[in-house]
Amino acid sequence: MPKAAEYRQAAARLGEIAHLTEEHAVSMRGTPLATVFGAGQLADAVDDAIAIAIAQFRQAIDGLLDLSEVCTYRAEMCDAYQREFVAWMTKPYDGTNPAEPPPKDYRWIEIDL
Repeated sequence: MPKAAEYRQAAARLGEIAHLTEEHAVSMRGTPLATVFGAGQLADAVDDAIAIAIAQFRQAIDGLLDLSEVCTYRAEMCDAYQREFVAWMTKPYDGTNPAEPPPKDYRWIEIDL
């Protein structure tokens, strides 16, 4: 199970991939083929296909950014539980301390012990 640092690394990498994908999408926009080769059905068809590809790139970019946000959230949750666990471990026993560690909010939370 990943820990906070690994979630942060994944979030950063997904953000980088989204940025590179955006660069590719932007490079596809370029000059419409009709201005280079003249108007016609072929130029129009290729321009339409490029527009569809750009829209698909946009969907992929949005998905990558969404997943990056999920990874960032999971890193934050792991960090929060790490702090809560350390506070539980380091609290001097006074007879009222819970014997069990604090419960995890999600089963995917892992911490460094």
